[in-house]
Amino acid sequence: MAGAISALLMFYDISVAPSPSIENTARLIGRMARHSIHRLGYEIPLRRAKPKFDGGVAIYLLEGLPSVGPEMARRLITHFGKPAKVFAASGADLPKLKGVGPKTVDSIQTALHTVRTGLRSTKSAPP
Repeated sequence: MAGAISALLMFYDISVAPSPSIENTARLIGRMARHSIHRLGYEIPLRRAKPKFDGGVAIYLLEGLPSVGPEMARRLITHFGKPAKVFAASGADLPKLKGVGPKTVDSIQTALHTVRTGLRSTKSAPP
């Protein structure tokens, strides 16, 4: 349990964690020290339960976009035919779909075109 709580505190910016005893607090602080020095040794996946059925992977990919839930993902697939066309769609193509407004277009376009320079890793020790 201390490992999971430590990961939440160290890698996901959770600032408060309950501790039922002094011993558990000491164990948690020790685990946090190890995590800050050595990290976890593996990457924590952002999403789980990848689908194995036909069509499910397409929905799964699109649900990873901001503002896109299962219903919107199905509408995008129905409209564009495949995820590659959704990812390649311009900001002018997306609003043609019912329920896709300027905020949704902006958040999708930002996610697809922003170059990330600081990706956080839980696998290896910090530089």
